[in-house]
Amino acid sequence: MLTARNLITNAARTAGIIGVAEDLNANESVQALNELNNLIEGLELDANYPSNNVTNQIAVTNSSFTIGRTEVFTNGQTTDTFTSGTITGLSTNISSTTAPTNIVFNNPTVIDSNGVKYKSVGTLTLKNGTVTETGGGDRTDSNSVGTTFNAPTIISGTTLSLTNCSFVVSGTLYKTGDVFANRPNRIISVNQITEGVTRPLLFKPENAWDSSYKTGASSGIPRYYTSRGTFPFMTIEVYPLITSGTFDIVSQSISTVDELNDEVSLPTGYNSVLQFQLAVILAEDYGYTAKAGQLTLRANKALGRVKKINNQGQTLTNTGTPGMGNYYNFNTDSYRGA
Repeated sequence: MLTARNLITNAARTAGIIGVAEDLNANESVQALNELNNLIEGLELDANYPSNNVTNQIAVTNSSFTIGRTEVFTNGQTTDTFTSGTITGLSTNISSTTAPTNIVFNNPTVIDSNGVKYKSVGTLTLKNGTVTETGGGDRTDSNSVGTTFNAPTIISGTTLSLTNCSFVVSGTLYKTGDVFANRPNRIISVNQITEGVTRPLLFKPENAWDSSYKTGASSGIPRYYTSRGTFPFMTIEVYPLITSGTFDIVSQSISTVDELNDEVSLPTGYNSVLQFQLAVILAEDYGYTAKAGQLTLRANKALGRVKKINNQGQTLTNTGTPGMGNYYNFNTDSYRGA
């Protein structure tokens, strides 16, 4: 199994930074991992890196929604104070209208007073402040008569209100869009689902959108969409405007490497591309400019082989005259119009 650490070590040895029996130190390895991920993202932008299409389904209540997440607190950290808002994921019944400190929430969603959404992968434990039942909620009481509750119990899973609350994180807490997923590199398609029927929407670029499609007509059946890639979220807007709807969003993502011991599993040829391209970057970073120049040729050859595999074959005319007649694509054994 090839790990990111193995790949980075091979690249560093290729660059002449370390010997064949040496390793980078911890700080150098982390920096090299960052460089590796930058390299992967650059290769993807140039359409020279494998990507995955991911489908997310979302029910929305307006014409604009977002995909993405960004890490804000990690394991063992205490969050900032939420002055108000709501939280889901109550893990156990509470025999009170107010939850005590140290109560645990499993994989909760927190929405603050400004409507910003947070999602925890793991648990949040109440450290300070109070969480209270909202809107009556679910209560049980064996001694109740009619609507009188002598010993109310907040049922696990009930959404609670926040008042000046902070939490201890076990896992990771993310700020998230409407769809909790890695921010995609691009949107492939947006499809509305109505009564089991899927209707694909037509894409319109941003410059046309703001002048012609952003406001105005409302309808339960949108026809167009656009996407905006502002970090850390991808925003999708649909038109005509809607007040509710369900959509399948097909997006394209790449897998960067989170940890040094993560496996790097790629099609044939890609490991050498990453090793030699990263070796060039590391050689330049460490001031080995002559070595970087020598490695560039090998790095470009490795990249060229991958491009050759990925590129579609050239098309030829069936008349033998460029620009005339129908073009024949030998990949599909078919003709297309000139």
